[in-house]
Amino acid sequence: MDAALAAYRKLVWLAAADGEIGDGERELLERYRRVLGIPRSTAEAEARRWERRESHPEPVEGGVDERVHVLRMVADVASADLRLCAREFARLEVIRGVLEVPRVQYADVVVAAERRIRHRRDVRRAWSAIAVIAIVLLGVGAAVLVRERRHATEARALELRFDELRAADAERSASLVRASWDELEASTSATLFELSETVASALLLVRVDYDLVIGRRRAHAHSAGTAFLVSPDGRAVTCKHVVQPWKFSAEVRQRIADGWRVDEESVRIVAWPEGARVLDERRRETHAEAYRSEDGKLAVERLAADAWEERGARLADGTPWRGFLHTLDEHDLALLRVAAGSSTPHVSLATDARPRRLDHVMIVGYPGGPAYLEGVRAAAAAAVGTVSKIEASIFVTAPVVHGNSGGPVVDSRGRVIGVAVRALEDAPLGAAIHVRHVAELLSGDG
Repeated sequence: MDAALAAYRKLVWLAAADGEIGDGERELLERYRRVLGIPRSTAEAEARRWERRESHPEPVEGGVDERVHVLRMVADVASADLRLCAREFARLEVIRGVLEVPRVQYADVVVAAERRIRHRRDVRRAWSAIAVIAIVLLGVGAAVLVRERRHATEARALELRFDELRAADAERSASLVRASWDELEASTSATLFELSETVASALLLVRVDYDLVIGRRRAHAHSAGTAFLVSPDGRAVTCKHVVQPWKFSAEVRQRIADGWRVDEESVRIVAWPEGARVLDERRRETHAEAYRSEDGKLAVERLAADAWEERGARLADGTPWRGFLHTLDEHDLALLRVAAGSSTPHVSLATDARPRRLDHVMIVGYPGGPAYLEGVRAAAAAAVGTVSKIEASIFVTAPVVHGNSGGPVVDSRGRVIGVAVRALEDAPLGAAIHVRHVAELLSGDG
């Protein structure tokens, strides 16, 4: 059975799990049909098979990464109607078994699908609120109407420039964003797009692979994140949890407690500069334009001192867990060095800056890592927000999500004021490490 057709059959099978195939699901199915190269006549035949209840899961060839991609496509189709019903969850579990996708990666796919559902719902609510405000403003007067039209144009331009924004961006209040645009425009001479392009040119998309071993058994794991160059000689800053994820994962810490250990010799770090080719024609990783630890073109130069705290968590199978994890504070910093040329773009550190509440900020990075690239080259996504409060960390409304942690938090002049490190569990805020700790790490005091 052709792998693409087998994958498409799973998409149709799950789309019909709730008793009908909605418009959103049909649109997404048609998009995947074109990408997978399935003839329209074949797709229509698959629809008729479903009508006769003949569609069922079939094996899909390929490695684990390819099968995870198929499972992610299936989850996309299932969540296109902004819900995941019990029957869809049951069929997802069946497909996971057929694809032999590990439960940890399956959980990541499901959580990502649920996050997308929340994001789309929040966007609908936000636009509904904006529409109500616009109707009210119609009666205010001609001058106000002209201003609101200008703001609507700016809003559309901002949406287009940041179309890779992830779920947490929708949680910000639409009225707060609209009210802040004038101030943002006056506070910087460059447009938001130009600012994001400048910062993105200094970014690295980072992927880390490592193995856990016990006896003769070996388990592979990986993580992804963002780093940013801070000097023309190739020094780059990121989070420690990007390059040493095993210190921050409850799943891994539980395995270590069970007798597994990290095979230090298996640790491999790859970093692609912005615009570098990450995937080949078959969407497999290619390292021709990347810096790699294996060939000596990338190295971990320095790490902040380890710090541990006892925390509770829930494992992928739902089991409660409590143990010691590395802290997500100023100790979560790492300094890399890559074999870059003397003219390598880099960002400047605003070590003397004193950010204040409601200052505008931007986070630029790679949400989701290599797996979430729609193209084949490293393409950063930018998120904007404001400073919410400043304590030991800088809290911002711009979203910090998996993949853009380790990326720079910059002010309206493009200077780094912090490093994106984590999202708050109970509030729509992200936390950033203050840039002064980056300066200490660079000087060897961190």
